[in-house]
Amino acid sequence: MAVDPLQRLCLRLAEDDEVVVGSRADKTQQRGAPDPALEARYEFLFNLAADEPGRFLTRYGSTLTQPELQVFSVIDDYEVSFLVRKYKDRLTNQHSLVKNRRYMAMQRLLAEGTYFSLEEMQRRCPWLYDAMVGQYVTDEHLQARIDAHNRGTWAEQLLSQVEHSQTNLRLEAEVYMSGGGTGDDEASRPEDADGDPGAIGPIDFEARETRRLAMPTEERERLEGEFRSLMEQRFLAGEDEEFFNYREIDTDETLDDLKTRERDEEEAWFDAD
Repeated sequence: MAVDPLQRLCLRLAEDDEVVVGSRADKTQQRGAPDPALEARYEFLFNLAADEPGRFLTRYGSTLTQPELQVFSVIDDYEVSFLVRKYKDRLTNQHSLVKNRRYMAMQRLLAEGTYFSLEEMQRRCPWLYDAMVGQYVTDEHLQARIDAHNRGTWAEQLLSQVEHSQTNLRLEAEVYMSGGGTGDDEASRPEDADGDPGAIGPIDFEARETRRLAMPTEERERLEGEFRSLMEQRFLAGEDEEFFNYREIDTDETLDDLKTRERDEEEAWFDAD
């Protein structure tokens, strides 16, 4: 027996544990409470979609795909038509939405200060930090980090040592991987003591110290600024997934510029008439 598109989409939603399904009386199910049986979930969704498509789209429209939204496009109802176009446009612009949400989330993280601190960025990308910042830090900066470490409690100092060890292991792995290939991406490889890109060997600390002392303050600040910019670009591109839950912000509508989004939706609606 063939399953029509409305039945198919309701079954998909019923099988998705992330979709909150109410009772027949349309009472909101509490998150964490036992789900109704699959059949009951499906029955509720199908009845709501068939009898009150406007309410169905209001509650579940953001979870539908383009073909699923098309199922409702044949309904001659202003509210339904508006919601179908709204969610279709949102899917079309999803890339821009995600980009904007990540940007807004990044602004919050920058204002908060911890995630984009030099210490945290070093932990996430130690090789890039060492290449652009770490090998040029001043004695004053090093002493400040040592003092901050020593002021912590014993537990905090122990945790700091563990994180430092993990960062060093990550640095060693990144250096090994960057030198282990045979590609032409020499710009991204470390240098040996003689400045030979791509060469892997013991670090010449004397040469590093010479470069550090000779580095003008302006150049040191420029490199740190470039490092920060690269780490921000890395975050926006989704490359911090090991350290950050992107799904949480990619689906967070509170990060949208509501006035701009509503204006764009209204303009798209009237342009289509």
